[in-house]
Amino acid sequence: MVTKFQDQFVFHLTGKPDGDHLLPVDAGLRPALLAPYRDLTRLRYDYPLLLVDDPVQSDYALALSDLVNRVLAQTAPRGVDGERLRRLVLRLERELRSLLAAGAHGRLMQLWRQAAVGVAGDDEAAQMLARVTGSLRIDGELVDCDAALPARLIRHAWRTVHAEKAREFRALLDRLLRKLADIERAAFVRSAAGRQPQALRSAVGALHGDSFDFDTMSRLVARRAPQEDLPASRRQRIARVLRTLRSQNFYPDAGAGEAGAPALEFEFADCASAAAAYRERLPQLAELVKAIAIAELEVAGAYVESEHDAFFERYDVDALTPADLAQFPDYLVCIDAGRSEAAENAGLMGLLSAGLPLKVLVIAADLLEETSLSTGRYAFGVRSARLATTAMALGGMFVLQSASSNLVALRERVRHGMRCREPALFSVYAGAPAAAATDPHTAARVAALKAALAEAVEELGSIRDLIARHLRRRG
Repeated sequence: MVTKFQDQFVFHLTGKPDGDHLLPVDAGLRPALLAPYRDLTRLRYDYPLLLVDDPVQSDYALALSDLVNRVLAQTAPRGVDGERLRRLVLRLERELRSLLAAGAHGRLMQLWRQAAVGVAGDDEAAQMLARVTGSLRIDGELVDCDAALPARLIRHAWRTVHAEKAREFRALLDRLLRKLADIERAAFVRSAAGRQPQALRSAVGALHGDSFDFDTMSRLVARRAPQEDLPASRRQRIARVLRTLRSQNFYPDAGAGEAGAPALEFEFADCASAAAAYRERLPQLAELVKAIAIAELEVAGAYVESEHDAFFERYDVDALTPADLAQFPDYLVCIDAGRSEAAENAGLMGLLSAGLPLKVLVIAADLLEETSLSTGRYAFGVRSARLATTAMALGGMFVLQSASSNLVALRERVRHGMRCREPALFSVYAGAPAAAATDPHTAARVAALKAALAEAVEELGSIRDLIARHLRRRG
C-alpha cells in the first residue's frame, strides 16, 4: 500500500499511526537500541526497591543493590572465603530480581529466604547464606518498577512522615495531659473531698493502708489545711480542655484501644473527597488548636481570664495559622492515569493554589494524550503531562515531576515534599500501557531521555534565535 507523506510525518512526530495506509505496529516489537536491555534481571540497577518498615531507620526506601552492598561490607571477609560469599549473595540478588519479574510479591525476609533456597548448592553455601540472612536488621515490602510503583512509594513516604508527625504531636499531648492532670489532682488534695478518710486511704495505697487511722488523720488534716485555691471557672476550663484533648482523633492514642476515638482517614482517591473532608473537619481542628493553646497557658500559670477569655471566645477557623495546620496530617490523593478525566479532580490546581494541605500524586501513562476542553480536567485544558509546569507557574507549592524509573534517586526529594508545609504535587510518568514490548522501567527511562532531549533541543533553538537577532542588529 502506498502511504502518504503526511501520514508518515504525523507518525514520526507523535508515534501514533494515522490514516488508512499505515499498518498497525505489532505490540511485540521492540526498538533495536533497547535490545541489550531485554532482561533487566541480569543488571544491577535501582530496582527492586525496599519500602522500609522500621521508622527508626534513616532510609524509608532503599534500593536492593544498596542493601546488598551494605550487607556484604559487614559480613564478607577479605580473601577467598569472602569472595565466595560475595558471589553467592550477588547470585541471590539476581534471583530476587527474577522472582519479582516473574510476578512474585511479598516482604524482603520472605523472598530472601525463598531465593536463598534456589541459590544454595550445598550445605556450606546454605550455612554461609544463613549467616548473611541472620545479619539483616531490616524488613519491608519489596517492590519492582511497575505501574503500581508510584502510588506505593508516594503512599509509603506519606505514611512515614505521618508517623513522625504523630509521634511529635502525641508527645506534646501527653505532656499537656499529664500537667493538667497534676493540677486537678493537686486541687483535689486541697479540697474537702480530698481530705475525706477514703481519699486519704487511696492516696497512701494498699501497702500501708492498715498502718494509719484515716478518720483521725482526716480530722487533723482538715484543721490546718489551706482552702482550695482552684476557682470553679478554672476547674471547668481545665476539665473542658482535657475532654477535647482526650477525644481528638487526628492522632488517636494507640494504647486507648476500642475505647479511644476512631482514627480519621486522610488517604483519598480524588480531590473533591479530600477537600470536602478537610473543610468538614476544620472546625474540629480549630477547637483542638484552641484547647492546646489554653492548656499551654494553664500549665505555665499564665492564663488571665480578663485577657484570654474574650480572645478564645472569638477563636475560630479564621484564626488558624500555617504553623497550626502543619501540626496535623496532610491529605494524600493518588490519582490513577485513568481518572484524569474525572470531574471530581477538575479543581486540583485551584485547591493547590488555595493552600489546602494536600499531597497529590498524578500518574501519567500517555505523554501525547489529547486535550479536550469539554472534559473535567485538573484545570481548564491542562493535561497531566503539563500539570507540573502549570503548578510551578502558579507558585506557592512543592512540585516534583519524574518518570517512575527515577523515583529511587529522588526519594529524599519525595520525603522533603511530604514534610514541607506547602501543598505538594508529584507528577509521575509510569509508562504507557500500549508499550508492552518494553518493561515499565525501560519505558520510563526512554520517556525521561526523550523529555531531556526535547528540552535540550528547545534550549538550542532559543540560543539560535538569540544569536540570529544579535547578528541582525549588528548587520
